[in-house]
Amino acid sequence: MINLDAGLFRNFNFSERWRMPFRAEAFNVSNTPKFVNPSSTVSAAGFMTVTSALTTSGSVEGGERTIRFSLRFSF
Repeated sequence: MINLDAGLFRNFNFSERWRMPFRAEAFNVSNTPKFVNPSSTVSAAGFMTVTSALTTSGSVEGGERTIRFSLRFSF
């Protein structure tokens, strides 16, 4: 299972003391589904068929595409 993650970071400096870092992160950029193992029951009608995909709700590293933005002002 492979994930393609990307990030973009930029610091904006207004003076020596004031700065504002910007951050953008994207997890599972290609939005590739991760399928469960196929059915392994030989006598079943759906032998070797994939019927669903893995779902990990609440996790940043799994499931659907997730994009986060962050902006912080430091002084």
